[in-house]
Amino acid sequence: MSRNRTRTISCQRCGKSFDVLIWDSLNADTDPEQREEIKKGTFNRYKCPECGFTMILQYACLYTDMSHSKQVFVIPSDFEKRLEEANRYFDLLEKKELQTVADIADNCSFRAVHDFSELREKVNMWDNGFDDAVMELYKAMTRVWLETQDDQGKPVSKAFFSSENGKDEIEVLFEDGSAGAVDFVPDLYRDITAKYSADLNSALKSRCFNVVDFDFAVNYMGGAVTDINPDSEIVEGTFT
Repeated sequence: MSRNRTRTISCQRCGKSFDVLIWDSLNADTDPEQREEIKKGTFNRYKCPECGFTMILQYACLYTDMSHSKQVFVIPSDFEKRLEEANRYFDLLEKKELQTVADIADNCSFRAVHDFSELREKVNMWDNGFDDAVMELYKAMTRVWLETQDDQGKPVSKAFFSSENGKDEIEVLFEDGSAGAVDFVPDLYRDITAKYSADLNSALKSRCFNVVDFDFAVNYMGGAVTDINPDSEIVEGTFT
């Protein structure tokens, strides 16, 4: 079930106060239009009615998508503390023997993310048929490949999956502030899936909100993420 409420915020530009709708929980199956807003990156954007300034608001939200058997907890602040508190929920299931809810928990994958941009990426992965654990390993390998290019390698601060207008890419933000994109290589993704998928997912804890990100991929590979040589080129530019 989705739960939302009205919250009053102030414009960061002109100071005008206005009401916005925020979601404590969101069921993507009953509110599919909100899932589309997440995928477009407009879900948590609010436009000031006075000056037109658009603000991005980050807040805690529990996202459920049973069509993909996924539940994601968005935790923008006090991440470790709130993650620990959330995972106590699963201990409660076992202690109270809530079998119906426990059965649902056993057939669902749980993730924790820091903000709505990370949620957006995961929703786009799942809607396009990709495994987020495999994709994180793919992205980690891509980062290493970009950083070790003889002629143009440079440190990467963030890489994320993007799928727009039917084109899948790994968008990249470099530490010097520049940005680029690497074409997604389906054959490489399939190779990683065949080699690592079963073991990757066995490394995830059941009945627990797992953090599946770059650190997860690096820790899984023991810090040696080097098995990549995709036939792609860096495209310099600024993302919109």
